[in-house]
Amino acid sequence: MEAGTKLQLRTIPVEYTTEKGLQSIIYPGLGEWSDWGENIFAGYLNYFYEKKKFGIEAGVRVEQTNVFYDIAPENIYYAENDKYDYFEFYPNVRYTYKVNDQNNFSLFLEI
Repeated sequence: MEAGTKLQLRTIPVEYTTEKGLQSIIYPGLGEWSDWGENIFAGYLNYFYEKKKFGIEAGVRVEQTNVFYDIAPENIYYAENDKYDYFEFYPNVRYTYKVNDQNNFSLFLEI
């Protein structure tokens, strides 16, 4: 049996000043700040079964992810803040046939 977890919380606030120069690609109306962040909560559990001629591994990873990008309300180029949020299961199975001591043949299925 094998188990593990992952926790990642990040927020990156950005403040900026824009001044249009000669032949500048900076556009007016961008606003003066943005915030980007992600929150990831994940865990997995794998089970291993080994015999002389074959081995099986089966498991699942569970993940909750929330990513956001907030922009200043005076930004005229984006109508709304961007974000995504999901909760997913990712199962996996591996079957290994042991041909001999030096060679294995494996089949994987990950969804």
